[in-house]
Amino acid sequence: MFILAIRHTNKSDEILNFFTKNALVCKRKSKNESIDDKTNIYIFDEMGQMGTLFELSDIVLMAGSLVDKIGGHTP
Repeated sequence: MFILAIRHTNKSDEILNFFTKNALVCKRKSKNESIDDKTNIYIFDEMGQMGTLFELSDIVLMAGSLVDKIGGHTP
């Protein structure tokens, strides 16, 4: 399963719609939706818990570090 922690939580619906249109099963943390074996993407759309995600993850990619002039993201 892929966990997507979004910085702009107001875009949660837009992100969910994008993945759902592409036949992926998504669940959202803010909606307290339970994940299961069919969940492809878990959208972590709550603030203040990034440290917990870092501890639970084997691999972390801070995507803003890949884009010029974004700044503030450390890979």
